[in-house]
Parts: sequence; C-alpha cells; structure tokens
Amino acid sequence: MTPNPTPPKQPFIDLTQAILRANPAYQLVLFDRLSAAERDTLRGLADDPDGYGVLRPRENAALGVKAVSRDTALLLFSLQQPGRLPRYAARAMGDDSAATLAKMVLDGILQVEADGRMISGPEASNLLAATETDENPGTLAAISRRAIEYAAALGLSDPREISARLYAYNCLPISPRWRDSLPNDAATASYLGLADGPAFQTLSANWRPLQESAAWIPWQPKASPPARPGHPATNYKLYVSPACHRLRETIAAVADAVARSNAIQWKVGKGLRGLLRPDKLVIYFSHFTDLQDVALTLMKHREGFPPHGVPFTAELAGSGLLAWGIDPPNDPNAPWLERSFEQESWRSHLTNRLALALALAKTSHSPTPANAARFALHRLQLEAIDTRAWTPDRGFAWTK
Repeated sequence: MTPNPTPPKQPFIDLTQAILRANPAYQLVLFDRLSAAERDTLRGLADDPDGYGVLRPRENAALGVKAVSRDTALLLFSLQQPGRLPRYAARAMGDDSAATLAKMVLDGILQVEADGRMISGPEASNLLAATETDENPGTLAAISRRAIEYAAALGLSDPREISARLYAYNCLPISPRWRDSLPNDAATASYLGLADGPAFQTLSANWRPLQESAAWIPWQPKASPPARPGHPATNYKLYVSPACHRLRETIAAVADAVARSNAIQWKVGKGLRGLLRPDKLVIYFSHFTDLQDVALTLMKHREGFPPHGVPFTAELAGSGLLAWGIDPPNDPNAPWLERSFEQESWRSHLTNRLALALALAKTSHSPTPANAARFALHRLQLEAIDTRAWTPDRGFAWTK
C-alpha cells in the first residue's frame, strides 16, 4: 500500500501584507456601555487614559474578555470588512507591526485569510512562525515542557484551573512518612533549624525573621543593602530547589550564603505543602549581579544536594538545583482583567499566559495535546520569553 504523501509545508504569512478582518465572534463594547457590575469588575480600565473598552465574545466564552485601547478599537472598526493593514496602523505600530499582529491573530482578535478562509487562533499558528524547540533541553526546560504537555492533555477549559495545574507541576505528594516528619505547620521553622539551629545562629546577627504567613517563613536583613544610583527597582529571585529530604542541610548552606550577601529578603515554604513544592526556597535581590554572587557560592554544594527542579524558571549551573526569574510589575487587570487578581510572580506570569493559550487551543478543530502545547509555546514566545531557556528574551519590557 502506498503511503499518503506528506502535505506541502505552508509558507509563513506576512501579516503586514495579508488580508485581515476583525473577528466577528467578538463584540467591541465601550467602557461606558458596560453594565454597572462589569464596570466595577473592570474599573481599572477607567483610570487608563488610553482605554476604550473591552472585546466581549458573542457566544464562545473560551475566547475570553479582553481590554482594548483606543488604537486597537480604531483598527477593529477599520477592519470590519476584510482588507490589508491600514497605512495609519502600520505607521503607528512601526517595527513591532508583525509581532503585534501575530499576537492579535493568535488571540483571536483578528482573522487572517488563508486558502480562501478567514482563520485565527491555533488554526493560524503554523502559518505565522515556527515554534523553536531544543532537542536536548536542560533539566528545567524538560520539566517545563512536560508540564505544558500534561496540562494540555487534561482537556480543561478554565484558564485559572489550567494555570494552577501548571504552577503546581512537580510538587511531591504528602505521604505518611512526611506527615510523621512534620506533624504541623507551626513546627516548620524548628524542623529546618530556623528557630534555634545552625541556620538561625548564622542569620541572627544581621537578619531578622518576619511574621510567618500561611504559606511562607520569610527573613529580612536588619539593615537595607546599599542603594545603587541609576538602577531601577526590580525583583530578581533565585530559586534553590533541593530534593526535599536534603532541605534541612540546604537551609544551612543558604543561610551562610545569604548572611554575606546583598539579598533583600528570602523565604522558605511553610508546612508540608510548602516544603514539598519545587519552588520551596526563594531569595530576592534588587540587582542581578548580587544574585549571581550567591548562586556561585551555592554552586559549590550542588554535588551534595540532589535537585528537585522548578518548572518555568531559568536554569543555572545545569543541574536543576538553582534557577532564576524576575517578577513583573503589578498589573491589576492582567491577564483576566480582574482587580482582585493578585500580583503575578515570574512563574505565575508565565503559567497564566500559557493557560490562556491552552484554553483557546481547546476550541480549535481537532485539537491534540501536542498541537495545543506548541501553540501555547508559540504564543508565549511573542511575549519576549525564550521558551527554550525560560529567560526574558530581547525586547522584554520589565528590565528596560
């Protein structure tokens, strides 16, 4: 039997020259025309001088509600009928026009003509750009890819639930042995040597414990690290992720390294859920060079501390024990436009956006977990994230 020939590969589409159309599945609603309840939920938009309103799906709720600027609203009005990108819009977008249009097509805001049909979302992904992959990913990159494939295979449609599954990937289950080791959350500091053990003795001269929360045991220096003029305030975070059965020994090494550093805070998870999560120990810095100094010190211990591994973080030293990230500025309207949504961390910023893409991929024709995962990676790459190394790419806004 003769096998079916491989279909020819579709060429990439130049969106700046393609036929585009505002997606008719969306309704553009001026902020003033929203209901009182909707305006209260999205009241942050009223404070945005560039805000116009929202795109609200007519029927397909999986598309999600999206905030719209005045420029975007004008573009959507201009593309009610299929046509090329208006000249005024091309001038306004400048060199970012291709990437901006790609985001709008992948998010289902705009449609692009292909083979006589208007398409958007996952269906258009392969026509826009290739998703970069690595045949030999590092430890954490491989864990991150498995996390996305796992979430895609669940078939969930609620982005919040998907994001929670992605964020919690690689947590260990609470076993009877662990329950015997730590009978209650209040005993965590003593178990780790942070109440009166070696780690406490090392830190107590220059650091002080802060009030414990339900999830974390934080520490802060008694004196603020020296300021560096001309450097913007940024939260760089170093993740230290040892195998859980070696956490107490790791704490002692971390305490020694932190005590001699310019870290601005560090915290360790509280209770069994806090200790069995992969991102169980986080150190904060205002400057990346200070993070590197502590990482170099801790690298001396990597042979003795087997790694656990934090998904969606940038690996250091190649073992999975150490990684870094950078927290975004607070955006109370992102990504679901709800002011009640907490400030995003580096990892939740990534998992939230991956979750939105995976939820959208579920609405495409004949979705498969592999295709959904590729689409999610493609969409995240357009946000200036290198999804091979899980680092900020060139053009990443937070570090400018």
